[in-house]
Amino acid sequence: MSNNASPFHLIFDVGNTHVKVGIADKNSIAASYALPTEYHATGDLWGVRIMDLVRHAGFKPEHAKAAVCSSVVPGLNAALKHACARFFNIELLFLPDDIAVPIEGLGQKGHELGADRLLGCFAARVLYPAPEYLICIDYGTATTFDCIKGSEYLGGVISPGVFSSADGLSGRAARLPKVNLNLDCEPGRQPASIMARTTQTHLTYGFVYGFAGLTEGIVRRMREETSDSTKVIATGGFATTLAPVTPCIDHVHPNLLLEGGRFLLQYHGISV
Repeated sequence: MSNNASPFHLIFDVGNTHVKVGIADKNSIAASYALPTEYHATGDLWGVRIMDLVRHAGFKPEHAKAAVCSSVVPGLNAALKHACARFFNIELLFLPDDIAVPIEGLGQKGHELGADRLLGCFAARVLYPAPEYLICIDYGTATTFDCIKGSEYLGGVISPGVFSSADGLSGRAARLPKVNLNLDCEPGRQPASIMARTTQTHLTYGFVYGFAGLTEGIVRRMREETSDSTKVIATGGFATTLAPVTPCIDHVHPNLLLEGGRFLLQYHGISV
């Protein structure tokens, strides 16, 4: 818990399913929260919610210094901008239009790359400056793979998201139970056998090991075009479940994009 007099930054990661809110002090993301992405919530409602989160984290709303947002939901941008202006008296900066992300090699269609993916690549590079090549995987509504060399963007892949796929299967197959994505093993261990014995575990193993195979296949192909020593950084809700069952993931950072927002403000000299 931080001292009530401490200044802070607000960091937003706006996705199709959740809005993650990070409260950053001088050294870290001091607290983070996930709210449902509600498309019809007003700016005033968002403002009240965010103020409550700030107070819960031990900060005072009047000590907010800056706010930055990675958003893939343009319909929420105006409401969040209003919330920051009215309730915190700060301007919400959206990347990359208001605050540039130092990723090169995007070409003429660089604007098509989502703000979240740009920020993930930047955050991964700040955290891991040494490896020449990095692959950033985000297990969100879609699963995205992005590869960089230094600070140059080389390319990426978009594949189905595990949670949206699970919801889609449950919704279209009336006799199948809701997919449980928990292997129910001891932390860091795998089931003794891939051959499940119940419908519920059939689904669990199919999704967990299926997405592990998808991850391994795409990473293997990217490494063939880059280097065997290419490091893989994973984020998103499914990353912590998947990492123990696939050796190709080197590091998991659940708050990678929130950390990226903090790094980006520092990069541009906007200090707490």
